[in-house]
Amino acid sequence: MTEVEIIPPPLSRMRRRQEYSPARKCIYCGGDGSPGRLTPEHIIPESLGGMLVLPEASCKPCQDVTSAMEGQNAGRLFRPIRRQLNFPSKSRGRARREARQQEEFVVVIDGRRRYVSTADYPGLLMSFVFPLPTILLDLPPDYASFSGGVSLATLPKFGERLNALRAKYGSNVSFPSFGSAEAVGRLLAKIGHSYAAAEVGIDCFRPYLLGIIRNQDPLLLHHVVGSAAGKAPVSDDLHEIDILPPGALGNEKLVVVKIHLFSNFDGMTVHYVVAGERL
Repeated sequence: MTEVEIIPPPLSRMRRRQEYSPARKCIYCGGDGSPGRLTPEHIIPESLGGMLVLPEASCKPCQDVTSAMEGQNAGRLFRPIRRQLNFPSKSRGRARREARQQEEFVVVIDGRRRYVSTADYPGLLMSFVFPLPTILLDLPPDYASFSGGVSLATLPKFGERLNALRAKYGSNVSFPSFGSAEAVGRLLAKIGHSYAAAEVGIDCFRPYLLGIIRNQDPLLLHHVVGSAAGKAPVSDDLHEIDILPPGALGNEKLVVVKIHLFSNFDGMTVHYVVAGERL
């Protein structure tokens, strides 16, 4: 009898699903949401398939800040995977769905910009890898611009779509990136802070990341946001997130969040975000 390998379809949402107890105040500014109500906070953005929710956790002004930052990543750097794997979208309705189906992606072929449809685009999942946070090395902040190397994974049908483009246009194909290391760093900071608020409790640690999330002190990013060394194992979930045991990476008072976005793709990096100090 011939054995057939069954390959599950790619995930567009996390398998892990959880709704925490309500925070009952804004986890970013401490306000009670007046005159508007507090809204739920998706710890990993819903647009990236996140399914961990902290209710009553964000006021309208802070929600505007975090939504804009999430949108910058979801709509630019992670747009190929969102479109090709049908990730959730807040823009619903037939007209918006048809508009998304007609979107085009930029590739450079033999030095010339070409625009290809979602169906023809040889999707790459692009992100960044950073040095270990300097706080975990017991070093002071270096106040340098946040930068890092690029990490890559291929989406389904990458090879056959790439070969089809080469046959049609030319052999030298490259993929411009429309994301930035700083935008990813701020996204990781937002995820790390909101996860610590849900798991540890917003009143149980002194937060380090609020200025970064609000884009007030991005030069502190290298001090509290970074990546693990080496290749990360592939997971069976879309994203993985956890809080390291106290002292696992040094100072036992630090709240260190381990974040592995797109963990079911080979080549995606594990990040460490230092959310704050336990009280």
